[in-house]
Amino acid sequence: MGGRCLLLYLGLNQWRRAGAALSVVDAADLRRTARRTFLNGFAVSALNPKSLLFFGAILPQFLDPTRPPAGQLLVMGVTLVATALITTTLWAFFADRARAMLRTPAAWTSRDRIGGSIMIVAGVVIAAAKR
Repeated sequence: MGGRCLLLYLGLNQWRRAGAALSVVDAADLRRTARRTFLNGFAVSALNPKSLLFFGAILPQFLDPTRPPAGQLLVMGVTLVATALITTTLWAFFADRARAMLRTPAAWTSRDRIGGSIMIVAGVVIAAAKR
């Protein structure tokens, strides 16, 4: 009984307060955050041992045993870095565009109402299933 009532309460409360949490972030904070985010992401990627294990297990399968491995690994590494740079840059570009669109009051209100609706529907489904 408690779970479904809580979901209904939270959903109705989110509907009632839709868009109220909208806040504007200072541009200097965004630059600082973007720089810190980039550095954190770089550190996580560079120090990720799974990447080393992945490349140690996968890349040797594509080496030609009749040729020196250093040149082949260099070509594969440069190709991988270039591909990752292009795709990550595209993801960042589109994420920035989406962030700009989703920061409007109308988007916040829609997000809150969609989330509230999901909680209300979940509460009703749980209530109906318990009968």
